[in-house]
Amino acid sequence: MSDDAIESFEGPRTLRYFAFLLTIVVMLYVLGVVLADLHGITFLETATERFVENPMALLDIAGLLAFFAILFLIGRFVLKNVD
Repeated sequence: MSDDAIESFEGPRTLRYFAFLLTIVVMLYVLGVVLADLHGITFLETATERFVENPMALLDIAGLLAFFAILFLIGRFVLKNVD
């Protein structure tokens, strides 16, 4: 899939998914930093650090989720109207 095809799905649904993913990643990163400082558990901080440093990767993931959501809606519509 080319970059142009993914960019064509950047609409309200993609932005909503992006905001949701960004909120989750930031909360998990903060939790990971707290766990790393207090207990030495660093796996959560390490896993979310990549997305905190590059939030555009989350936008790509949100675009992919929006694409699959559209495919799901189309499939549901087709199955509903099959006679």
